[in-house]
Amino acid sequence: MEFNHKPVLLEECIEGLNIQEGKIYVDGTLGGAGHSYEIAKKLNRYRLINRN
Repeated sequence: MEFNHKPVLLEECIEGLNIQEGKIYVDGTLGGAGHSYEIAKKLNRYRLINRN
């Protein structure tokens, strides 16, 4: 079975975060890291910590 994930309220979350360089963002959602991916796309430098 192939994993398929669609983040919920992705656009609204990204807009509400007002992502800026030098800030720290934590994606505490469970799923396929769709929110983390979108956050990272808006930053030049980032570190993603994922605890399973």
